[in-house]
Amino acid sequence: MIKRNDLPRATKNGGGLNILFLKRIEDINDNTRHFFGGRFGYKQRLNDFLNAIVERGGEAGAIKGLGYNWWLYKDIKANDKVFSLLVDDQRNLITTMAEEMLYQRAMHGYEETVEENGVIVRRVRKVSERGLLEFLKTNSSQYSKAIESEDKTPPVKILNFDEE
Repeated sequence: MIKRNDLPRATKNGGGLNILFLKRIEDINDNTRHFFGGRFGYKQRLNDFLNAIVERGGEAGAIKGLGYNWWLYKDIKANDKVFSLLVDDQRNLITTMAEEMLYQRAMHGYEETVEENGVIVRRVRKVSERGLLEFLKTNSSQYSKAIESEDKTPPVKILNFDEE
């Protein structure tokens, strides 16, 4: 299972900013720099924002959590291709993490607690068969084609009993 501390970050070892990250943000425009605090300190705030996208599950949570203006953000993103690509990378990371979590739950199961009268009686490991099917449909073109060919059910005719 993925833990919060395992999240990939633009920072390395909790210290300074990663060199590859710094290289990528060299080409962001001045409006984006200003949005993240101007000439000094914008790199760290941009880094924090990108990490917050992953930690909070998307842009809206990051914007709300860090106190940025949504409409100004949308305008900045629409007019800065480099920044837009950085945000898209974070969204792709969220999707990858979700796929990995589905895989883990499908293949290794998850633990569920059974309680009676507020007392834990036992713990049961459950496997998500539906999750496994969804994972296979998404990641196996061979499997998704087989599902499509089986899923051709005839349309249902609705009978009206009021008519004779």
